[in-house]
Amino acid sequence: MEAAKYVSELVEKARVAQAVIENYTQEQVDALCKAMAKAIFDNAEPLARMAVDETVLELVCRLLLEKKNKKMPDKKFLMMVRS
Repeated sequence: MEAAKYVSELVEKARVAQAVIENYTQEQVDALCKAMAKAIFDNAEPLARMAVDETVLELVCRLLLEKKNKKMPDKKFLMMVRS
């Protein structure tokens, strides 16, 4: 899918969601935030792996460790970051 179209669809979905919750009470907003936080917490490991896979996060971590330790991280650490 074309990036601009994909973003446009996401924006439209966000607007629909915003319209649904715009009149929520504070208690409903609190419950929504709690549910979102729980979903993120419960899926922290797969989300972190997705972040590494879809970004240069692994490269950044490796470079920072190289600068700090003046050596490459060991294979065990790299496997932990990648897996």
